[in-house]
Amino acid sequence: MKDVVTDCSFVASLCVSAAFERRFQKQLITSCIFPQDANGVPLFNPVGKYIVKLFFNGIYRKVVVDDYLPVSRRNKLMCTYSNNENEVWPSIIEKAYMKLNGGYDFPGSNSGIDLYGKFSHLDHVNWTPELKEALNFDRLGAMQHDDGIFWMDFSSVMQFFESIHVNWNPSLFRYQHVMHVSWPLETGPAVDVFSLAHNPQYGLEVDLTDAQSQHDHTVWLLLSKHVTMKEENKDYITLHIYADTNCNRVYYPEMYKVIYVGMYVNNPHILASFRADSLEWKEGEPKRRRYTVVLSQHEKTRSLSFSLRAYAKESFKFGAIGKEYPYECISRHNLSELSPSYTLKKKFTIYDGFDSKFFLMAEMEDDDAESPASLSIEIVDEATGEVLLDSGPPRQKFSFVETIIECMAYTANVHVHGAAMNAGEKMLRLTFRSELRFDLL
Repeated sequence: MKDVVTDCSFVASLCVSAAFERRFQKQLITSCIFPQDANGVPLFNPVGKYIVKLFFNGIYRKVVVDDYLPVSRRNKLMCTYSNNENEVWPSIIEKAYMKLNGGYDFPGSNSGIDLYGKFSHLDHVNWTPELKEALNFDRLGAMQHDDGIFWMDFSSVMQFFESIHVNWNPSLFRYQHVMHVSWPLETGPAVDVFSLAHNPQYGLEVDLTDAQSQHDHTVWLLLSKHVTMKEENKDYITLHIYADTNCNRVYYPEMYKVIYVGMYVNNPHILASFRADSLEWKEGEPKRRRYTVVLSQHEKTRSLSFSLRAYAKESFKFGAIGKEYPYECISRHNLSELSPSYTLKKKFTIYDGFDSKFFLMAEMEDDDAESPASLSIEIVDEATGEVLLDSGPPRQKFSFVETIIECMAYTANVHVHGAAMNAGEKMLRLTFRSELRFDLL
């Protein structure tokens, strides 16, 4: 039973776990409390010290608690407790969870209230004999004993609930992988509408060479945000999945074919899925699909840490897309440095006598969101003046080029289009990267 602590969602999870253990005779709740006997059954500790194993922020943690529990002036427990006076495990597990979250003043979900409307135990109209028999519901028994279970029709669930959390068994999937990652506030812009260049991104390769046609080739991705503060969760995050990227970084939203566009929500867990065989195969190509998974925030306000898990019945490789260029140089320029046509010319030379993979990215910093400037880039042969490569049409606040070029001298022309008033106060950031050593003049 739950009392004054506002953790009804956690207590509901305890109830579900206990019911699962009783029904299937598989340890779930009892396996996480210590000390235990030789059979793994929890033991009463006369000293009052217990260790609780909880999965929190991506890993299992050992939480040490005692059996001192909050009691009211009327000598009534103010925490979760069992109707069975010989059972102390609900109070112990709850205390361990509260300890992880900073104490009993846990700002969790609000306590629910009893329902006295449609399909309550007082409803003698909608509970027909046929429905009660089908659901094995004893209305008179529910009136005499509140077991915490209430019933709703599905249309009411759709109307009043934003989401439903369902327990599932990860062991159903043969292949699994997990990564624990942080996303610092200072990395990239607050809003990633114009560029995804600085977002955490992950390459995913699914191997269907030996896949059997009757298998479900669905890949599941679970993003779990770590809890690091007691305040209300105001981080709206999601996952986007891009196909046929060769596990390359996605720099802007329409760069590749997107097969999953996530909804921005402030739930601590976000689940996404897609079928790895949903795209057409080309004759003779290997049966491998390479995707890029992008983490996105609606508006970044603080640093985040999270766990990202992948589950599938077919083998896969999953890992962060890191820096692929050993040489990098970043320069920042006030727009007042630019020519009257708002063009910045930067000369650079690539050395060592071989062709090199080269990358240049231009970004506006703290630009006016309502009328942002647009950017484009040209790479010019310093000797002949010939334009060897350009970024295409101007893009708002962001542009980039990536290619393989010879080791020689070049000029990068960065054009700022539609610079707003007070352009001299705006900053332009350039990021040069190369496989080989280079000098930036």
